[in-house]
Amino acid sequence: MVLRILLIILSSFGSNFGMTAGAATPPAGPRTTDIQVTLFGQTCLLSGPFDQGTLQSIHSISPEKIPPSLSLEQAKAAALKLEAAKGLPAGLSKYRESLSRRVGAQVGFLEALAHARQSGKSAVLLQAVTPLLSEAKLEGFRTKLKRIDSATGGNSTRWNSAAIEQLSEAFQDALDPHPEEEFHRAIQRLKVQYTCSYGETDDSTEER
Repeated sequence: MVLRILLIILSSFGSNFGMTAGAATPPAGPRTTDIQVTLFGQTCLLSGPFDQGTLQSIHSISPEKIPPSLSLEQAKAAALKLEAAKGLPAGLSKYRESLSRRVGAQVGFLEALAHARQSGKSAVLLQAVTPLLSEAKLEGFRTKLKRIDSATGGNSTRWNSAAIEQLSEAFQDALDPHPEEEFHRAIQRLKVQYTCSYGETDDSTEER
């Protein structure tokens, strides 16, 4: 009887302080993993509640690794990188799909541009980009191409570096924007962040 009274008292004592006799220690929150990465030439930490392989995959398709402007070789490498990335969280699916479409369009444009310059036929370039752009966006590119054709007599082998740059800029403007902001929103929702220390100070900043 005395033992039972003591147990009741102890139980009441524990309840008043949010404790339960014999209760296990509350489980810790999600474990955070850190990996060292290079972000625009700066050594940083990428942290989040995922394993190292997943964090490496996230960084491999980040805007730093696949920027808006790419050469043909870079665009092809980026397309392979996006396809090969394994174990990415579902929260990055929208970003990955948008970036894959953009990179694929860049590959198509740059390959057609090289072909047009070799063949001397600008129609090759227009034909290649037509399915890659909306009709509204295509009109602006078509207008730019006509102007360059008029200046070079319709012979694309005569396109100089200025003409190539104008066509490339016109195509970039016609593409959907690089989904960089979607990447930042996605990793924020996933509780993944970059932490970089700049200069000799102890300050840190999170890439957003």
